Parts: sequence; C-alpha cells; structure tokens
Amino acid sequence: MSTRTVSLMGLSLLILSACKGDPIVTDTGDDDGGGADTSDTAPDIPPEWGPADLAFGPYNMRLIAVNQNTCTAEYTANATFEVEIIPAQGNVVFWDFVDLQSREDQMRANGLGESTVDPTGDGTPDCTVTTRVNGNGSRTSETEFDLNLTVERSGVGDYCGAEYTGYTLPCTDDFSALFTSALAGGGGGGAGGGAGAGDGGG
Repeated sequence: MSTRTVSLMGLSLLILSACKGDPIVTDTGDDDGGGADTSDTAPDIPPEWGPADLAFGPYNMRLIAVNQNTCTAEYTANATFEVEIIPAQGNVVFWDFVDLQSREDQMRANGLGESTVDPTGDGTPDCTVTTRVNGNGSRTSETEFDLNLTVERSGVGDYCGAEYTGYTLPCTDDFSALFTSALAGGGGGGAGGGAGAGDGGG
C-alpha cells in the first residue's frame, strides 16, 4: 500500500469521526492542570526583626495588670514609673540592658544583666545578681507601645540577702504595661525607674 493511500485513508477516518459528532482532540501544547502555577501567588514574607522603631527619650510605664511582684512590691496595677529608651550600639534599649525590637506592629524585649554587691568592702563581689527579662507586645506608634514582661532575678554569693541586694532572691515580676513617650504628652511623670529598673540587679 502506497504512502498516498495511507494518507487518504487517515483523512477519510478523520472526516468520518467529525460527522459522527466525536470530539477531535488536538494538542495545543498548553498544560492547564499538571504544570506549576507561575502566577504571583507566593505568600508575603514578614520583615525581619530589628531595632524597635521608637522615639528616644523618657517614657511613662503604666502597669496595666500585675500577676507577680515578688521582686518589686511597688509594682501594682495603675502604678506609673519612668523609664528611658535610648540607642546603644545599634540597638534600642531600656533599663540600660533590655533590647527592644519591632517587626511591623509587633514588639519583643530580651535582656540579661548582672550586678554585684560588696558589703564586706574587700574589693571582691560578695553577691552577683542576674536579671533576665523577656516580653512581647505591640507598637501603636513611634511613641507608644505595650509589653507583657517577665523579670526574673537570682543571686550567687554569701551576701545575697535583701539587706544587701534589695531583693529577696530568687524573685519574679510578671506584669503588662503601657509605655507612652513623656515628650509626646504621655501624661505626668512616674516614680522614676522603680526598683525593677535597669542596673541589671542590685
């Protein structure tokens, strides 16, 4: 059978199939189901955490709720203390050692500080007080934010009593607070940094 005869037979079958109403499937090269979707549907990746986007200066720290205050008895609901937010080596800190970071409207705080006392006066530390601070919250603006904070203090040494360190160690302060810039009309000043303020311990 010649090539011309085969071609004519194939054409006849194609015409016959069309007359019967059978669909003629042609490959257009498009893959509507099996291929990857190349449209721009990738999820948004949140920005990295960085130094908190806040104005520097004094802030009023007003305590909203206090869950525990075994370090600082003055920490009670609605009490207000003044803290200073400052730049430090590319970071943003308060209490001198607590690093504040933000990511869009989210906030977090982390810090590890140490202080020593030498009640014997021999020039060597008689107690080393370690303070750990952790917290998270949200930022309303460059001059206002809130945090849920946990402050844990512990001491190592022979003279770690409250008469030497100011704390009955170990102890914990756990509270939520609203921070408002005092320079932005955030209300009257508080009672200073409070007993929990930033020397890292004693």
